[in-house]
Amino acid sequence: MSDRAPRQSLLLPILIPLGSLVVIGLTLWGFSRVLLNTTHTAATTVALVAAAGILGIAAYVAARKNPGNAALFSMLGGAAGLAMLAGGVALVAAPPHGEEETAGPAVVIVAPPNAAADGYADDAYTVPAEIPFDMEFDNQDPGVPHNVFIAEEEGGTNLFEGQNITGPATITYAIADPLAEGEYFFFCSIHPTTMTGTLTAEVGAGAGEGEGGGEGEGGSGITVVAEELAFSPTEVEVPADTPTTITLDNRDPVGTFGQHNLAVYQDDSYASQIAATELISGPGTGSVELPPLAEGAYPFRCDIHPQMTGTVNAVAGAGGDDGGGGGGPDDGGGGGDAGATDPADDGGG
Repeated sequence: MSDRAPRQSLLLPILIPLGSLVVIGLTLWGFSRVLLNTTHTAATTVALVAAAGILGIAAYVAARKNPGNAALFSMLGGAAGLAMLAGGVALVAAPPHGEEETAGPAVVIVAPPNAAADGYADDAYTVPAEIPFDMEFDNQDPGVPHNVFIAEEEGGTNLFEGQNITGPATITYAIADPLAEGEYFFFCSIHPTTMTGTLTAEVGAGAGEGEGGGEGEGGSGITVVAEELAFSPTEVEVPADTPTTITLDNRDPVGTFGQHNLAVYQDDSYASQIAATELISGPGTGSVELPPLAEGAYPFRCDIHPQMTGTVNAVAGAGGDDGGGGGGPDDGGGGGDAGATDPADDGGG
């Protein structure tokens, strides 16, 4: 009996802090998983509420005259419970990133390396008509300045003049003055003869998709954005039986979210991969070359974060040669016979 009391008195000072550290570590890990799967606003609010609650509990325990071990464990339990409760409320009040609708830019225009000679990555895009929208310009050309200007037509009045940026860099242009429905000429004012294209403004146009004019390569203007552990858009449309290029624009900082990729699979079992980008450290971009796909739906995901999912819809006649389709994300436009451009287009798109 004389040996037992000293042994207990020695173990308790060691077990209590170790147990407390384990509880704190598990709580922080679980809480971080919750915060990473809600919006930034919800995560910030929940973290502040949880911190204030934990400080209140600690102040209450500290104000007691003789707080014993039971009071300390009650404080830890109360703090853990409050953090999980706040996280649960956040998940209910703010949808997880995989289900959240993210606006993103209406279009991402890319200037690849050697763009001064070869032009933009794609020369035809669809943007929303009648409303302001954001347009992201991704200059991937190292050490070379580029920009995006929008004009009524080639040689016509400029409607928007984008700031110059030297690559590699990105900038988001805010198009504050809405464009009426129709076609517009876009170009780089520094390289106006080689870097040109066509913007088609359509009412209800979706976000992030080019019109897919390409150069015999199918829809090379399709861009999927990875941001805050979510893809946007989560549904993209490509022409069936035609090779297609999809660009992944990873905007998540690698130090916060890790790397992303975009992998397209045969079905939702994710057992048979069709093609995938390399792992991309954000912010950065990469592309995946899809082979001709039969008409149907093909799931895609990030292999590192499998909650990031979407669908590639291969549609017969989308951006094809025999008219009617156009390149819009809904029911098309223009009814032309040259892929995704209007028949009035004189070769720029």
